[in-house]
Amino acid sequence: MKYNGWTNRETWLVNLWLGDSLTTDVGSSMEIDAAWVKEVAEDVINGAVSDFGLASDLLEMALANVNWEEIASHYKND
Repeated sequence: MKYNGWTNRETWLVNLWLGDSLTTDVGSSMEIDAAWVKEVAEDVINGAVSDFGLASDLLEMALANVNWEEIASHYKND
């Protein structure tokens, strides 16, 4: 089910929280792809949550639903 024009709420949230950073990366001529977006998200999460426990498990489940390619294509330099 779509959420605010994105594939789902998880994808929308990742873009909401990381969009400014990704825009900066695009401005510095960095090539944005799905793997890069996922890595940026994981770095942010790893800095905030321990590797084990309920919060970590719930985040992993949510991240599995993110459409990384959709976010990357939103920031691609064409």
